[in-house]
Amino acid sequence: MIKLRLPIRPLLTCAPVALTWDRGAHTQDITKNIQYITNDKIKLKTDPKTMKLDKQLNRPTCVMINWLLARQKHVMKYANLYLEQGFDVISVSCTPWQLIWPLKGSKLVAADLIKFMAANENDQPTVVHGFSVGGYIWGEVCAHVMDNREQYQPVMDRISAQIWDSAADISEITIGVPAAVFPKNKIMQKTLKAYME
Repeated sequence: MIKLRLPIRPLLTCAPVALTWDRGAHTQDITKNIQYITNDKIKLKTDPKTMKLDKQLNRPTCVMINWLLARQKHVMKYANLYLEQGFDVISVSCTPWQLIWPLKGSKLVAADLIKFMAANENDQPTVVHGFSVGGYIWGEVCAHVMDNREQYQPVMDRISAQIWDSAADISEITIGVPAAVFPKNKIMQKTLKAYME
C-alpha cells in the first residue's frame, strides 16, 4: 500500500481562527434579558429606576440582540469578536413567551434596552448587531424612540453601524417561534402557529 503525502492547507486562507469563549470576559446581568460583557473584572451596579451604571466605561459598545433560545456559549463566540477589538458588549435576549405576549414581554425588553442605552451614553460609537428575532426587538426599540424622540434621538445618532443576520419581522415570527419552542413536535408547532396568527 502506497501512502500519499499531500500538503494540508486551509480551505479558505482568510478563514478566522477557531472562535472560543474568552474565559477572561466578565459578564454581568443588568436585567433578566440584558447582560453587560466586558474584558474588565469589575463589579457594575445598575440603578433599577434609571438603568444608569455606577461606573462609566468609555469604550465603543456593541448592542448584540440575540436569536431566539441562543445558548450562552454561542453568544460568547460573537461577543468575543467585539471584545478583541476593544468593545464592550450589551447582550440582549428575548424568550419565546416574551414574543408571544409583547405587552408583557418584548416591548418591555425593548424599553429597558433603550433606557439603558440612553442612561449610559458616552462619546464612543455604538454598533448594533442583530440576529433573527433581534430585528423585531429593534423595531420595538425604534417605536420607543419615535414615542420619545427628544430623549432617545441622541442614542440613535450615536449608532455608527448596524449588522443584521437573518433579521425577522413580525410576519416571520409565526414561522420561527413554533419551530424553536417545539422542535420535535409538529402538532404543537401547528397549534402555537395558529395561536400566534
